Amino acid sequence: MILVTGATGFVGSHLVESLRGGEPLRALVRPGSDVSALEAAGVEIVRGDLRDPDAARHAVRGCRVVHHLAAITSHRGASARDLRETNVDGTARLAAAALDAGVERFVFASAIKVYGIARRGILDEDTPRDPVSTYARSKARAEDLLFKLAEERGLPLVVARLGGMLGAGAVGWLGLFRSIADGSFRMLGRGRGRYPAADVDDVAAGLKRCADVAGIGGRVYNLTGEAVTLAELVDAISDAVGGPPRRRPLPAAPLHAWRILQRGALSLTGRSLPRFSRVELFLGDRTFDISRARRDLGYDPKTDLRESVARTAQWFRERGLIPAPHVRAGYIRAPWTKH
Repeated sequence: MILVTGATGFVGSHLVESLRGGEPLRALVRPGSDVSALEAAGVEIVRGDLRDPDAARHAVRGCRVVHHLAAITSHRGASARDLRETNVDGTARLAAAALDAGVERFVFASAIKVYGIARRGILDEDTPRDPVSTYARSKARAEDLLFKLAEERGLPLVVARLGGMLGAGAVGWLGLFRSIADGSFRMLGRGRGRYPAADVDDVAAGLKRCADVAGIGGRVYNLTGEAVTLAELVDAISDAVGGPPRRRPLPAAPLHAWRILQRGALSLTGRSLPRFSRVELFLGDRTFDISRARRDLGYDPKTDLRESVARTAQWFRERGLIPAPHVRAGYIRAPWTKH
């Protein structure tokens, strides 16, 4: 039996799809969640909250593997207390229950945001963490408690740090797709910073390998995609949605001041500034080394950026979230290419 928490979410639903046809699947879902797709896939449903120890014990009973993807993000207006109780304390409860149940592998979905946004260049799993948001801090603290359980009690842990992902259901990108489609998007800076765009199906395959490969207990893996510049990403989206040419960029200097203010706000109030995730997108300039995941897991993200963007746009379009693509008369867009 394999347990997936966060199975109704974006990444979790794709992971469930990749696991179908193998071992029986179980999902721990919050009360009131729509589980129709999971039930149609034959997934056993356990309703409960990560803050409830009884729910955690019930969910892991009889399981060989736990994929822990459930988390609260600050984008939903969650408080620092909400993040701590679910992302940190809830993870601790689930891991303790998994130890008591004798699971063979506990895969924790963390985030590349634990590295922070000030670092530039190539980052590997040994790069010191520098989380600068409430969400990233909660993920870093959850990692720490899991590493402690692995060292002291033998938790069979593997940590996967995930980044931004595209694909069917990537609702976190909807605002950007819409603004590019209607021409309201403005680049801050020249868009030369690199962004680790990944396809969710590639990442789901990597998570599956985190549970299947023997001899990797206690290790951390960056599961990201090939880094592209923000300008390349925006142009690929514009091609997919039929948006107008990019407008003149705005200066990026104010964002650096915003980043400094973010650190102060986090230290004084424990909360992130509004729209800080947008600042992260424009200021980021990093490539994540995935050579360890390639070597140990056979992780091989192959999906082309244009394909991921096109599938994301199509999913939005089928649900009426963005309009059909429209190209202005007399406007010819050059094909997007990597360079």
